[in-house]
Amino acid sequence: MDKGIDWKIAGHIKKKKEIYRIQENKNAYIEQLWKLQLEYEKGNLETFMELKSQYTPEEWVVKREEIFNKLTIFDHIDRLYNEEKLYDRLLEYVLKCPGLYAVQEYESILKKDYSEQILKKYSDEINKMALTPNTRKYYSELVSQLQRMKKMKGGTKVVESIVDDWKVKYKKRPAMMEELERLR
Repeated sequence: MDKGIDWKIAGHIKKKKEIYRIQENKNAYIEQLWKLQLEYEKGNLETFMELKSQYTPEEWVVKREEIFNKLTIFDHIDRLYNEEKLYDRLLEYVLKCPGLYAVQEYESILKKDYSEQILKKYSDEINKMALTPNTRKYYSELVSQLQRMKKMKGGTKVVESIVDDWKVKYKKRPAMMEELERLR
């Protein structure tokens, strides 16, 4: 009856998983965890950790790769990379994601080892955001992002370059020019 209603099916699988756990039917329990992780609650961190606890560290390295190979960036794979401290993959994820959400989410973790790449991502996204004329409030938000960038290693130089470029490109936007003065 619930065919096609994923959240209901996931609920049934969770119940089955718990029954198998109580019955100590390890194989069936693990099978339900895999179903949840790869089909019904893709990328769920709790299920991921529950699966991890069922394997030795050596086995887990292989098993997690199976998971990573079957999930996409839309399945919250970033949380799993972060949990496993796979920061090179997390960086790749952040750089592929459009906008600033992902970079802001993981900036504090990645900026120590990858400040140059993080600054480049910010720079690319902020330059895209500046293309279209907008309101003072919007320009104020851009300046806030620039201030955030300045706090990173090498950020001051990058921000100064962006500001110099904008002062030439967008000199006919008085509200933007006034907001940029807040950076000094």
